[in-house]
Amino acid sequence: MVEFSYYLMLSIFFMLGYTMLFQQLFRVSQRRLIKRHWLQRSQLELPAALFTCLVVLVLRVFSQQLTGRVYWFLINLHFSVINYTAVMVESSLSLLLISIVAFILLASTGAMFSPWSWLFFVLVILVLYVQHLRIRQFDRHPVLYWILPSLMGPAIWIPLYLVAGHAWLMTPSAIFSLCFNYVANMLLAFWYTLQLHRERQLNSKFAQAARYDDLTGFQNWNAFRNDFESAFRRVSVTAPLTVATIDIDWFKQLNDQYGRSTGNQILVTLTHNLNEALAASGLDYRCYRTGGEELTVLLSNTTLSQATPVLEAWHHAIRDLTIVVNGVAIKLTVSLGLTQVRPEDRNATTTFQRADWNLYESKHAGRDKLTAI
Repeated sequence: MVEFSYYLMLSIFFMLGYTMLFQQLFRVSQRRLIKRHWLQRSQLELPAALFTCLVVLVLRVFSQQLTGRVYWFLINLHFSVINYTAVMVESSLSLLLISIVAFILLASTGAMFSPWSWLFFVLVILVLYVQHLRIRQFDRHPVLYWILPSLMGPAIWIPLYLVAGHAWLMTPSAIFSLCFNYVANMLLAFWYTLQLHRERQLNSKFAQAARYDDLTGFQNWNAFRNDFESAFRRVSVTAPLTVATIDIDWFKQLNDQYGRSTGNQILVTLTHNLNEALAASGLDYRCYRTGGEELTVLLSNTTLSQATPVLEAWHHAIRDLTIVVNGVAIKLTVSLGLTQVRPEDRNATTTFQRADWNLYESKHAGRDKLTAI
């Protein structure tokens, strides 16, 4: 009983530390993606997935020289880490990496010794893949996130014991201990993840705040990333998609000179003006605030040649716009970069980076320019 409690406490502390580091990597990656304007989910998850692979390989090196219960205790931690990660990631690349590491782990234990072992491994991966496809929103399905991974532990250990338990000197009490530890690991990991998720959600009182910028009313970066990837997949010859990136010229200097409240008023006025101009054009559009002074517009069912005149007219109108804040008249200019999704674009990031480059060209040419390529 003392040994059982000892291993249980060790596994719980290890799993809690691993989960905290995993979630922290996610947050760091998210900030990095926003800064670099990357859109793909795989780019967000890759550092965390690679971290998991590293943890599993390090654990395997340590367990290689061990025997008895300590050995199987470490193998159990391998399974816990792999299954937690497989549920939390959404990209196919991340799931593929985890599947490869899981196979290496099982093969190194000598478990892949028969066709039944291979069949069982394939079934486990299929279950993870189905869950990966069907359960995407943690806040809506937290229990479903926990059920399948928790059942996976007993589903792995019990068949292994029945097939090769005597050869590996495993006892029913050892199997019970491993299953119990595994379920406890999953409970703790997903409980912590759920608490962390709810804490982040509480930063916004209403669900709308998860997608919308409080100041401008435009949708935010996370909403843009999801919407753009979805719209990119629907692009066709009859359903073109154009992207416009907009930056307020010398906004930092305006903020420094007149104060942050004035900067906020400039943003509110400008975004309201942009929304009115696009609404009057009749184009199918959605506006986003994707950075401090950076705005992005998605124009569905719109070609570059259709979008350019509308945004050129707005661009010229901004030159004539005067914003009066606290009795001070402020003149503005903006720089724009436009592009249309092309057949050769590998993904949404490729298109967005081209729009971003066009914006850079506008600023490099002296600002107050529109570049459409």
